[in-house]
Amino acid sequence: MGLLDLTKIKQIDTVTVDGIDYPIQSSFRYGLMFYRLMSEKKYISEFMFLYKFDKPSDSVKAFNALYDFYCKKTELPRDTGGESGGKILDYDIDSDLIYSAFMLCYGINLITAEMHWYEFRSLLGGIKNCKLTDIIEYRSYDQYDKTKYETQMQNNKNAWEIVTPLTEKEKKELDSFESLF
Repeated sequence: MGLLDLTKIKQIDTVTVDGIDYPIQSSFRYGLMFYRLMSEKKYISEFMFLYKFDKPSDSVKAFNALYDFYCKKTELPRDTGGESGGKILDYDIDSDLIYSAFMLCYGINLITAEMHWYEFRSLLGGIKNCKLTDIIEYRSYDQYDKTKYETQMQNNKNAWEIVTPLTEKEKKELDSFESLF
């Protein structure tokens, strides 16, 4: 099954923890906030604002339910067991490209739009023929997959690659190593 249940007018806006349904924030803006908090490696307690009213007493189960909702896997595409490359989309870094892609492809202004997180993800997955999809193609380029435009694609990938910042520990180790020379 996909993200959306097209047989229903209202999409899922609750999570179940220990048999109890808890209403959560299901707007796409909250989904984007969830991913931001995940990338910042925030504490579980910092995710609890995503519950509208009552919160489950077990914070680990509460977080896991939120994770299952916001990071829901779909049946397709199937995992083929191949190499998973680097990160090819970042909701914060690519926000301008996502905005322009929604305007170009759907005429949706994400600044003023209201939509469910699953609707946003479904529409994002269907975007084509725009700068965002070009950038994703650059980032997902595999240098070992030889094609006639290999050099250009490698240059594009290098130009648009999302660089993961070094941790404090990695910075110290790099500084220590560089001091040897």
